[in-house]
Amino acid sequence: MSLLKLADILPVLLVLVLVLVQSLVGLVGFVLVQVQVQVLVLVQDLVGLASPVLLVLLVQQLALVLVGIFSFVLLVLLILVQGLVGLVGFVLVQEQESIIKFRAKGRIDLKHLQMRYQHVLVFIVVIVVGVNVFLLHTCTKSTPNPSPLQQEQQIIYAENHKVSVFISKRLQNSIQRLEEEVESAKVLFDTLRSEYSSANSPNVKSENSNANNQLIGQSDVKVNQRESPKQASKQKRSLVNNDQRKSQVNVDQIQVGSKNIEKRLSQQAHKQQCLLSQASRTPSDIEVWGQVEGLYDINPFRDPHGGTWTQGWNVQYDPHSWDTKPLNVFIVPHSHNDPGWVMTLDQYYRRQTSHILSIVTATLTQEPTMRFVWAEISYLSMWWKEQHASTREEFKRLVERGQLEIVTGGWVMPDEANTHYFALIDQLQEGHKWIEDNLGVRPTSGWSIDPFGHSPTMAYILKRSDFNGMVIQRIHYEVKRMLAEKKQLEFLWRQDYDEGLDTAMYTHMMPFYSYDVPHSCGPDPSVCCQFDFARLPGSKFSCPWRIPPQEINPANVATRAKLLLDQYRKKAQLYATNNIMVPLGDDFRYDNPGEMDAQMNSNKDLHVNVKFATLKEYFDAVRGEVKQDSGKLDLPTLSGDFFSYADRLDNYWTGYYTSRPFYKHLDRVLEAKLRGADILFCITKSGQLTHPLTETENELHIKLENAHQELGVFQHHDGITGTARDHVVVDYGNRMRSALVTSDRIMAMLVANLLSKSGALDDHVIPGSQRRTQDALPTEEILHIERSPRKIVVYNPKAQNRREMVSVLTDKADVWVLDPDSNTIPSQASIVWENDIPGSHVLFDQFRIWFEVEVPPLGLAVYTIQLPPDMIDIFDPPKHEFSIIDVRNFPLPSMPSEFSAETNQGSIHLEGPQFSAEFADNGMLQSLHSEAIGMTSMQIRFLAYTSRGGSDRSGAYLFMPHGDAKPIDTSSRPVFITRGPLVEEVTVSLQNVIHTVRLFKSQAPYAAALDITNRVDVRTLNNQELVMRIMSNVDSNDFFTDLNGFQLRHHKFYEKLPLNANFYPMPTQLLIQDENKRVSLNTQSSLACASLQSGWMEVILDRRLLNDDKRGLGQGVKDNKQTDLRFKLLLESRKPNSKRDGVEMLSLPQYIVQDSLNFPMEIFHITTDNLDDIISRFTPIQVNFPCDVHLVNMRSWSVTDGAVALLLHRRGLSCSFQDLPDINDCSLGGEEYSLSMSNHRGKVLADTKVSLVPFEIHAFKLQLSVSS
Repeated sequence: MSLLKLADILPVLLVLVLVLVQSLVGLVGFVLVQVQVQVLVLVQDLVGLASPVLLVLLVQQLALVLVGIFSFVLLVLLILVQGLVGLVGFVLVQEQESIIKFRAKGRIDLKHLQMRYQHVLVFIVVIVVGVNVFLLHTCTKSTPNPSPLQQEQQIIYAENHKVSVFISKRLQNSIQRLEEEVESAKVLFDTLRSEYSSANSPNVKSENSNANNQLIGQSDVKVNQRESPKQASKQKRSLVNNDQRKSQVNVDQIQVGSKNIEKRLSQQAHKQQCLLSQASRTPSDIEVWGQVEGLYDINPFRDPHGGTWTQGWNVQYDPHSWDTKPLNVFIVPHSHNDPGWVMTLDQYYRRQTSHILSIVTATLTQEPTMRFVWAEISYLSMWWKEQHASTREEFKRLVERGQLEIVTGGWVMPDEANTHYFALIDQLQEGHKWIEDNLGVRPTSGWSIDPFGHSPTMAYILKRSDFNGMVIQRIHYEVKRMLAEKKQLEFLWRQDYDEGLDTAMYTHMMPFYSYDVPHSCGPDPSVCCQFDFARLPGSKFSCPWRIPPQEINPANVATRAKLLLDQYRKKAQLYATNNIMVPLGDDFRYDNPGEMDAQMNSNKDLHVNVKFATLKEYFDAVRGEVKQDSGKLDLPTLSGDFFSYADRLDNYWTGYYTSRPFYKHLDRVLEAKLRGADILFCITKSGQLTHPLTETENELHIKLENAHQELGVFQHHDGITGTARDHVVVDYGNRMRSALVTSDRIMAMLVANLLSKSGALDDHVIPGSQRRTQDALPTEEILHIERSPRKIVVYNPKAQNRREMVSVLTDKADVWVLDPDSNTIPSQASIVWENDIPGSHVLFDQFRIWFEVEVPPLGLAVYTIQLPPDMIDIFDPPKHEFSIIDVRNFPLPSMPSEFSAETNQGSIHLEGPQFSAEFADNGMLQSLHSEAIGMTSMQIRFLAYTSRGGSDRSGAYLFMPHGDAKPIDTSSRPVFITRGPLVEEVTVSLQNVIHTVRLFKSQAPYAAALDITNRVDVRTLNNQELVMRIMSNVDSNDFFTDLNGFQLRHHKFYEKLPLNANFYPMPTQLLIQDENKRVSLNTQSSLACASLQSGWMEVILDRRLLNDDKRGLGQGVKDNKQTDLRFKLLLESRKPNSKRDGVEMLSLPQYIVQDSLNFPMEIFHITTDNLDDIISRFTPIQVNFPCDVHLVNMRSWSVTDGAVALLLHRRGLSCSFQDLPDINDCSLGGEEYSLSMSNHRGKVLADTKVSLVPFEIHAFKLQLSVSS
């Protein structure tokens, strides 16, 4: 073979040899990791289980050190071999030119050969690096799980109390060094250290509480808790037993996580960081330990029949379990009083609640051992007003003695799905303020037993209101069963964004179907019902199980006591401590269970302590048992929400997310207006008034307080949910309209005062629109433009400078608009249809004038609308234009001469400076296009679900569809296109909805979103639910909705669940995303939503149902109203190379778009001709709040001392869509309080810089002054 041919072949041979060597390296590395574990097992077998723990550990350490040394020597040799191979290849390439010249004498292309062999060298280097990376990956990933033998030995070692603490500490440093060398030994030694520590601790807990130390995993869970064989046999139904329950291994091995991280978010950062790790944490594996979503992932949802406890199992127990430590039973009497449901608040009060409160007060006064809890302050305040001073004093003494506890203390027990966090906090503040003023106490226990699903936002609000614990009830029965099996119905409920336990709220979950007596004492409702003495024969109630209660007498007291005790003991098997809480009550009831007290206390040999208790007494008992030496609670942690709720079978309570959307929208309008009035009133209290008001400060304070209370009533879980009787809904509507009118009038009065130089504006400022009745859409006021100009006031209730597009109605089409500095600004006139129904008649005396406004933070700006001047200034040409109308599938209407109309065919294109939109010829959106993303398919469709027949039908609560939604015909429907310099829009008049898509031509942030308005009217439908579906090409495999406007929550479509289970509440938005873009649908009112396929977003707009769904309401939903539902569709581009946030957050543009819906500009008309008396601009604060700091509210708290309550929310911003802003600290002077304003946390000196923590809401009490 010639030398040239050898030069050709040798590099290839070297590569092959290198690959073989590297493969051998990989094999040896893999074997080494396996050998390490086998050495451990071999040493353990040789030494024996009975040998001292110290000897076992020393031998194991020696073996591991030897293996580590061998691994290191072999690794050095392999690296030398690799270097030698690389060196040979390098020399060969360097010398190839000499070889070629010697043999070929210049007849071969030397440059070609040189390049060829250089590529070979590069190839060799790549192979070396690649195989080494593979080796490293293989070695680090090959660490096996502990064998059963190792796990058993860990238990035995932990139980060996003869091992001294001194030896354990001496071994600790050695173990840590070994962990760095051999990753596979980490789990073993970590467990040994924790077991030694617990074994030698003087406060070793019982086996019952060890269940709290278990960790959750996706597929392989390490169970740290170990029990004795005796204890395991006693509790086989609720603890892990792999030998007996192998068929359920996936379910049984998943535990609610316990994570002891105390890392706190920095309170000193001036610039927002990526607060939560972005490192490749996809939504499917984000902190799966301790997430409700993890429970859903592994639950098969097979709904097995549990016997007497239908949704559970046949609970068993060892009767000797309490021989040494008696069971503690805390009976908590209560009466659940709905502020409106089948009767109005006033009707309930007169017929039932007033009597209940009087009876409770009298009974507790006579029976010192009795206890009671009360939740609804709306009712208590009504009763209080009617009581004599002596009765009030007696009630206060009961509270002070601890006989009667105020639980939660909100104005109502609010819904947690549809409510906005503004209203949740507001109703809690209103209740706690009343309690402080009248009872002088502060609630510390939460009681939320009837809302239809539970949100972590409520847990956060109570935690930040300094509560110690809370009770929840309506949870999916399958989730309850999973937690009950693990004795984890009591847990620390934390927020998703909390990497520690700073937000964790101790939570008690009731285990059974309901909070009534039959479902409270134990798992068998037929037994518990026998002790509901309101169901005695002859009463208006009875037991559905046909075994009536018996009156207690000396002859049967022992038998009845044992029967009840059996249920108590079975219930105790579901909790980790030796304490159980037994609620005793129901809706609008209170039964005096004195007989139970007598029968239990007279049977000491039953080894049970039964007493009447408040919720606080029960919480204190549990805390005393599970509190660690550090003061922290040793309970499992859980994050996530408990939506959607099902009480049986496939009966999912997802219909109430949309029921009565008209009133859900009215609620959000009232929140915005009341907040605006609060802020303006506080500004005037700071000394900004130019002259005295027509009403005193005290009168305005009382009116605003009443408005807050009316808003609070509607937050009730049968109010905003839309699940009350028709006449009750009307009562809610009248209350909200009254509060809305109050807010508008107070704002108008304060605007007149702030903008008037002499006080002449009083009674000459009116709201820009008003509602004539509680069920009517707002009617806009018309500006009559004569020779004298008309002025409007725009109020910005946000604490940041703001630009928005607004519109007013005028009686002239040709007008000019002037800004506060008297500069002419661009404006656009559009036609107005009669009754706002496109295709009816075009009005000749009404025109809509569009223009963009800019208003300072919390400020006022005056804009002028006037006729154009007779003489046009050539240096100030007209900036007013008339819209061009394009009509499809409809004859050209007659319209004023200023406007031009045309008829076209084909697709429709709307163009804006930030994006463009493409529509089909039927007027339905097809796609969006932006420079950063390109074209994104975005098709809007309307469909309808039909309710199924049979016994389970859709109603106010339930959504029970008969298959998929069917499309609504959109062909040949009238289409109207409006074009102009500021606004372009497409309107389609469908059978049950007038659908308008609007694009604003501005560079301001609000114009980054497509505006969608649906005027919905489903009064012609029967047993159907109208849906808007958006289908895009976004490659999404999951989706997000918000929880109460406070945080985002991850969801995915579950094939194993029925369609109705995959709908969730949407208080403010729904979003989907992929690696390149995000699409969010922002809403002005809460609705039901889903993402049934990749790239889909679906919203249920309204529902008309003729049937009752058998949940107590006794009627369908047939009182539908014409409703305006407004949305913003935002398309965002993800920053290049950015990763998904560990916990998803909104971007700054999303917050801006969302705020434009929830906190819109307020418009007022000035009706006077005395224009010289008007100040053109009012700016109460000179500096914008930081862009991520939201002023939740600023409201008058006290008239006597002029105190103001200030709530600030520092929002978490996504790291993936724009650079995060610089954040300045806020300077405040006042005192920091809990969110409910009931607990003082410390004084903040004047001009103190206050650092606001991202995600957190901070509350302050201030004394405003002119300089503020």
